[in-house]
Amino acid sequence: PRDSIAAALADWLRTHGTQADVRIQARATVGMSQETWFGTAETDGTVHEIVLRLPTAASGGHSIIAQRSALQAVAGHGLPVPALMWFDDGSDSAFGRPFIVMARAPGQVPIGWNEIAEPLRTALAGQAIDILVALHSIDVASTVLAGSKPPPSMSLEGLHRLFCRLEPLPPAVNAAFWWLERHRPPPSLRST
Repeated sequence: PRDSIAAALADWLRTHGTQADVRIQARATVGMSQETWFGTAETDGTVHEIVLRLPTAASGGHSIIAQRSALQAVAGHGLPVPALMWFDDGSDSAFGRPFIVMARAPGQVPIGWNEIAEPLRTALAGQAIDILVALHSIDVASTVLAGSKPPPSMSLEGLHRLFCRLEPLPPAVNAAFWWLERHRPPPSLRST
């Protein structure tokens, strides 16, 4: 399948005005909510490390379109996100479904929170909080997401259950849940 994936992307790029030598090296073994392929695309003598994401039957094309929109919305805001290189929202694309191609971002994806030793775990938690602060400072009305319906929110209890699976939690996260519990908006202002 790697060769057929590479050929389909190269054909799509050619029909959209970009000549590229596309090579697909591997498929991700985690994050199976979408197909994730790693490769390179050489254009004008420059080799770009790329990540191709395709929806699965379970996730549907809307998930890839949401990811594309999110990447476009946060671009240029100083967040550590990969650059969106190419995309097609149509089900008539070279893959028969929507797709996105992003620049491959450096770094590692930890499989389990508990496998990360201290003090790195606390440092990563602090970085995550800083990124969330920066993310929440973006004026959504000035992005491609302006006017879109927000996704359903998760209850504080549901979010806490999700985080508890990662225990032990860093002190900053425990403090955040303590604060959130004591500063809930009135029921009339909560999303359903």
